[in-house]
Amino acid sequence: MTVHIVSFVLNQLSVLLRDEAKLLGGLAQEIQLIMDELGHMKAFLKFAEAKEEDDPRLEEWVMQVQDVAYDVQDIVEELCSGLVAITDMGLLVEEAKLVGIDSPKQQLICQLLDGCSQLKVVSVLGMGGIGKTTLVKKVQEDANVKRQFEILAWATVSQTCYMEEFLKDLKEQGNLLLDLEGAELEEMPDEIFKLYHLKFLSLKHTRVKIIPKSIGRLRNLECLDLSFTAVSELPEEILHIRGLLHLVAYAFQQVTYKYDINGFKAPNNIGRLLSLEWLFYIEANDTSMMREIGELKQLRRLGITSLRRENGKELCSSLGRLSNLEQLYVQVSHKDEVIDLNYMNSSLSSSLENLQMLCLRGRLEKLIDDPLESLQHLPNLQTMDLNEAYQGEVLCFKAGSFLKLEQLNILALSGLRWLSVEAGAMPNLLELGLANLKFMEEFPRGIQHLTNLQSLYLCQPNEKLDAFLKNPFEDYQRISHIPEIFIWDDEVGLCRHPQFRQ
Repeated sequence: MTVHIVSFVLNQLSVLLRDEAKLLGGLAQEIQLIMDELGHMKAFLKFAEAKEEDDPRLEEWVMQVQDVAYDVQDIVEELCSGLVAITDMGLLVEEAKLVGIDSPKQQLICQLLDGCSQLKVVSVLGMGGIGKTTLVKKVQEDANVKRQFEILAWATVSQTCYMEEFLKDLKEQGNLLLDLEGAELEEMPDEIFKLYHLKFLSLKHTRVKIIPKSIGRLRNLECLDLSFTAVSELPEEILHIRGLLHLVAYAFQQVTYKYDINGFKAPNNIGRLLSLEWLFYIEANDTSMMREIGELKQLRRLGITSLRRENGKELCSSLGRLSNLEQLYVQVSHKDEVIDLNYMNSSLSSSLENLQMLCLRGRLEKLIDDPLESLQHLPNLQTMDLNEAYQGEVLCFKAGSFLKLEQLNILALSGLRWLSVEAGAMPNLLELGLANLKFMEEFPRGIQHLTNLQSLYLCQPNEKLDAFLKNPFEDYQRISHIPEIFIWDDEVGLCRHPQFRQ
């Protein structure tokens, strides 16, 4: 496979030297040197791929050569695009030097936006060098024009125009987005991997199970959405898509409150995708995978499944390097597993100063003795879900904690009997959700301190909470300030409780 890639790049360089020698100037010699080096690599790769025994060092070297070949291919493509632009420069004139460009620009825009749905060709005629290309480019870049047309393409046609290449160029510029959400697909069509300019690919809600190695051909891909599919593993070729920004793959087993998200197994060296901003939900196979996540310093949204206790140290270490992180979801491998946050301290909280959403599914080891201490000082946290995260009987939100929290969901804390809120805690809380708390003795103590609370959601309230809701007048003042109270029941669904103040 790698030999073919190197051969392809060598062919590209050969064509470049042949056709663009004049424009390349002194670069021609440098390109020839690259070709010589790639030629040596190609010869060695033929030898390496012919060997039958496994050699980890050799495999790593082959992988590195393949990466270099892909990088050279990218550079060649950029260089070719640049040469086309240089060729066009002879027709370009700075807008500042053009006289009366505004009037013809507006005339062209009006013709494009006249509301006519029929095919239209607008011609711009004039002597060479007066700024026709610049004028048309400015029209294409106009905000109103961009809003009117879903796809914009720019192609240069010379006197010797090859219509097939011209149409192919236009087609590739249009193939930037491919949304196959909900399509009746069980495997990815081969035609997808010919769309080299593709930037967005969604297979959401399809029956696709396997992502083939050919995914590495989509070198310009920025977003890959595999949510609600059966994809459980990604090939190592995904690492060749260095500009990938969003990588999403997960499925729900069933609608429950626990352990219902299936993530995906990522290839080793996932830390090479340095541009990633979204990564969820990735399985925490081992500590090395947690260490790799720490290399992805552009991450803003991260989801981790199948976490084990022994991964806690590396997880906290990696989180300390993700200063751009805004959303974090962590789920343990099974209900008896523990999320070890003993390595989470005040310095880590300061590193996660941009964290706005935190969802934890699984027992928090540090919460056993020190409830919420590890989390309460996250400076910009707005949403928090705690699902089976605490086994104690009392959970207290202390004064001055969670100052920016707006939404809190407490789910399936099996031992919880009393929930208390001190004055000054969560001053901006708008929504509070309490679900499947079987042993709660009463409504949260101090709930009256949550003066900005707009909505209270109760899912499967136990007998004591249910009795309180049916006859709240003895403790009316504690909840009279809450505008809306919703109750979820499996038989009835979500219903709105009558306004107590009425």
